[in-house]
Amino acid sequence: MSNVGYTRALTLTYLAEKVSITATTSDGKGNPGASTVTIIDEDTFQVRYQGAVGTGVQLFVPYGSRYRVSCGGIAYYVTPSDQIFTAETPSRAIPIVYAPVTRLVFDRRRPIEHHRCGRRCDCRYSREDAPVSVQKNCRW
Repeated sequence: MSNVGYTRALTLTYLAEKVSITATTSDGKGNPGASTVTIIDEDTFQVRYQGAVGTGVQLFVPYGSRYRVSCGGIAYYVTPSDQIFTAETPSRAIPIVYAPVTRLVFDRRRPIEHHRCGRRCDCRYSREDAPVSVQKNCRW
């Protein structure tokens, strides 16, 4: 029996989107793999995944679902904003990029004691328009 001359039309339907999440820092330093990533279903508000990014996270999200990707902070880096997606493609790569903190902002209306970091190091300024200086080994 031969299939010569016959044609067949195939329709593929995927039922889930494969999501790959990676975390990096824009300066190549730090340890973004230790940060926590949370995937939340926007319709049911159920947590689909929560855990450390490590070397990467891969999971499947049902087609048509809206989901939110949020990540935890790491020291000395700005935490990226949450991202919302709709599962509508076979696969999606989601990079999470942490940018280093470039400056600290202080509320000068608050007493200086509120800006202490717990290790007895504090922020000092001499007058309202003067720059703020932070002791060298102060950990934020």
